[in-house]
Amino acid sequence: MKRLLYAVAVVLLAFVTVWLASEDPGYVLMARSPWSLEMSLTVFTVIVILSIVATYLIGRLIARTLSIPTDVSGWRRQRYAKQSRTALTMGLSRLAACDWQEAETQLLAGLRFSDAPMINYIGAAIASQGQGDIRKRDKYLAEAGKIAPAENLATGMAQAFLQHLAGQQEQALATLTGIRNTAPANKAALKLLKDTYVELRDWTGIMNLLPDLKKQNVLQEDELRHLEIETYKALLTLSLPSGALDVLQSAWKNVPAELQANPVLLALYSGKLIQQGEHDSAEKLLRKAIEKEWNPELVRLYGSAVSQNIGKQLEIARSWYVSQPRDVDLLRTLGQLALENGDTEAANDYLKSALEVRPDADTWFHLGRSYERGGNTSEALDAYRRGLALDRALLS
Repeated sequence: MKRLLYAVAVVLLAFVTVWLASEDPGYVLMARSPWSLEMSLTVFTVIVILSIVATYLIGRLIARTLSIPTDVSGWRRQRYAKQSRTALTMGLSRLAACDWQEAETQLLAGLRFSDAPMINYIGAAIASQGQGDIRKRDKYLAEAGKIAPAENLATGMAQAFLQHLAGQQEQALATLTGIRNTAPANKAALKLLKDTYVELRDWTGIMNLLPDLKKQNVLQEDELRHLEIETYKALLTLSLPSGALDVLQSAWKNVPAELQANPVLLALYSGKLIQQGEHDSAEKLLRKAIEKEWNPELVRLYGSAVSQNIGKQLEIARSWYVSQPRDVDLLRTLGQLALENGDTEAANDYLKSALEVRPDADTWFHLGRSYERGGNTSEALDAYRRGLALDRALLS
């Protein structure tokens, strides 16, 4: 379009010049002693225009000639940059195909003129780990950190993830701890940190991490609740090897109030209290939970929490029998409590009723105890044998 406009302008200029020349050609006189030069104005105008055009063309030619080295250098850079992009694409493609050696070769080949060398180095680190070369992996990751210090979060996450995959959980934990200090709200880092703590079975670390997981919505609600329960289960379980009751109670106090009503945790804590001989505390805890919400596991455990006032405890359990007459767990619990209260006849009746509903090895065992305490040795031995046979059948 520009060339067309230039051509039209030249034609118009020529037309105007010829028209003016035909009306009055005029003349131009140039004199410098001892010479003088005279010519028509038309010829002079043509000479001036041609001189300007020639000067422009010569200038352009000189400029182009002088720019040849720069143009060649730019062309080379573009060519190498294109080759680097091609190598990066090929490297990432081979990386996705798990062709580790070829991926590393391509990614390193495209480094020199790469627009994003950090990606090349991180990809090469992944390829190195795929080949089992941890030393080279760490070398490439270090180079990625040097070449792009502003992207230390990306490099750190790649390093932590690779360490986690390689089973280097302690190293991953150290890397993620550093990331957490600089980017405490990063969801990916928090999730990977959770996975690392789980691998290390560091339940205290998970407990301290739970508030951030909840605040940042890192996990789905059901996944978070499962993690909470598993964490506090582990902490309650680990509290007893010391044999100190105050350690167990301290661990329970660390459980959030809303989780203390969870039947799984409540059953675990109550069972630990019973093991420690704290039957009254366990009975009170279980009774309140059962009266609030019926739970078979808690009902079963209530029969083992033999309080000092066993008569009152038995009456409480009998009051539940009104609304749960065929509950096998309650029947067994009533049998246990009646046996502890010295009423073997009632214990036998409750335990036999439980066996009619659902045969169970533990129920046979308690019935055997009741028979034995009542002096019925043969019946006791038969009950023990039945329970043992049932237990073996379940194991097989």
